[in-house]
Amino acid sequence: MKLSKNNYLKARDFILTNARMIERRLFEFYFENGNKEGIFHAVYAYRNCDGGFGHGMEPDTASPESQPLFSVMALETLDEVGFLSAELICKDFMPYFESITTEKGGIPWMLRPKTEYSCGNHHFNTVEEWAALSTTAPLLGILEKCKIDTPWMKKAEQFVWDEIHRIK
Repeated sequence: MKLSKNNYLKARDFILTNARMIERRLFEFYFENGNKEGIFHAVYAYRNCDGGFGHGMEPDTASPESQPLFSVMALETLDEVGFLSAELICKDFMPYFESITTEKGGIPWMLRPKTEYSCGNHHFNTVEEWAALSTTAPLLGILEKCKIDTPWMKKAEQFVWDEIHRIK
C-alpha cells in the first residue's frame, strides 16, 4: 500500500512529535535516507556503565536498570540497520552478557528490578531470574552471524539445546 503525500506527512509529523528518539532515527533511516550512525547514537543513549541497556529501551518500562532483554533489543536494532561488528559486540556487549550468565549457561529474560519504576501493567514486577531461551538463542544467533567464537558460547549453546529438548 502506498500512502498519499498528505498521509505520509501526517504519519511523519506524528512520529516526530510523539515517538522516542530511537523510533525517530529508525523512521529517518528507512524513509528519509537517514544514516545508521544516528541509530547507533540513539541506541547508545540507553546504555549503562555496566554495558547493559535500560532507560526504557523497552518502552513499557522507564527503569534505568540494565536488563538482558533490553540489551538483546539494542543488539537486534543495530543488527537490523547493519551497524554491528564483531569488535563492537565483543567490546561493548559481551562483558555485560557474561556477567549475567546463569550457572546453566543462559542469560535471563529479565533481572529482578532493584528500584521501583513505572512500567506498563506492572508486568516486570514478578520477574523470576532464570536462564531463558528467548534471550540466549537470539544472542547466539547474532554471534554466529557475526562469526564470533567465544568460550561463553559453548555453555550457552548447550543450554539452548537442553532447553529445546526439555520443551519437547
